[in-house]
Amino acid sequence: MRFLLVALMGLALAACDLGASTPSAEPLPSVGMESMGTDASSSASATADASSVTGMTCEEAFAALDVTSLSAMTDLDSAADMLDDTIGSCVNVAEWEAELTALLPELNLDEAEAFLAARCEENDLIGDSPICEELDV
Repeated sequence: MRFLLVALMGLALAACDLGASTPSAEPLPSVGMESMGTDASSSASATADASSVTGMTCEEAFAALDVTSLSAMTDLDSAADMLDDTIGSCVNVAEWEAELTALLPELNLDEAEAFLAARCEENDLIGDSPICEELDV
């Protein structure tokens, strides 16, 4: 009886070993970022990266700006070319305005939406960005 039990266990182990080398038609689910306990900001930045035209988050795009050249500016038009990466990286107008205000609190943002719409029309590289889609440009 023991011999039969040992033989069956050996066959079972051999069968498991053979099946392990072939991929399953229905693989086990993998562990995603959400189940690893990441906070909401990490998830938001991962989402921003995925939808970003530039491949950067809004925060990263603003961090890459040369603040010394922007500090003397009083309106958005004087910084238009430098801000294109930020427009292509932010997920909405409110986030873009918040990041710019944090960087340059003295900058006048009264015409921000008009500025953003004009940049979306002028630069084809950011035309598909979430901000341009929000503004329906």
